Amino acid sequence: MTEINAKLLGLPETLNDDLLSRAIAHQIQIQRYGEGVSNQIVELLEQSEADLVKKLRNRLDKIEARGFDLGPATTQRVRNLIVGTGEIVDNRYSKVYGTLKDEMVELAQSEAKYQIGEIEDAVGVTLEMELPAANQLRSIVTAQPFEGAVMSQWAKKLAASEKESIGQAVRLGLAQGETTEQIVQGLTSKGGGIFKSKANARAYTRTAVNHVSTHARVAVHQENSSLIKGEQ
Repeated sequence: MTEINAKLLGLPETLNDDLLSRAIAHQIQIQRYGEGVSNQIVELLEQSEADLVKKLRNRLDKIEARGFDLGPATTQRVRNLIVGTGEIVDNRYSKVYGTLKDEMVELAQSEAKYQIGEIEDAVGVTLEMELPAANQLRSIVTAQPFEGAVMSQWAKKLAASEKESIGQAVRLGLAQGETTEQIVQGLTSKGGGIFKSKANARAYTRTAVNHVSTHARVAVHQENSSLIKGEQ
């Protein structure tokens, strides 16, 4: 939470209590915002899910019609299926990354402006605080890792996980004699690979929102270190 150097400014120490209350209320707003963005990302995945499932079903129907065996022809058809669906998955998460990146860049900028506005509102005077540079705020989104990876790497990890889930479900399902519909249902129903992917994307998005919000605030503190002590 933000802590102002009240003594330097000739202001009462209770100012920081006010800022603390404001920060707690704002964190609740950020959590609600994160929920909204995560819903947006899941909806984006659901929009492309129909195409993914359609391609998966069509390829599986062809394999099922010809009969599954361990011969080279069937093996190649399974590989083609996995490659074909993998391309759709990569495209899905490329769109997720692009959408989330743009949203988070806007969040970083608005959060930095909010922090300055909130501090000046609490103080009651214009302090002429400095905004962090635009490229610095953007780098929070594109270059600063959270939980071990930057945002673009997380998108690739999510895509890789979904492709692996599809590949495993297809191979295992065919080997066990499951029908096309059983394999597809296993992937899309609760607990299935495609279903889990949406849950993973939701959790990842919430983490991204908290990461960007926190580091945008820290960037404001660093840019105005003569006025702001740091975090309470």
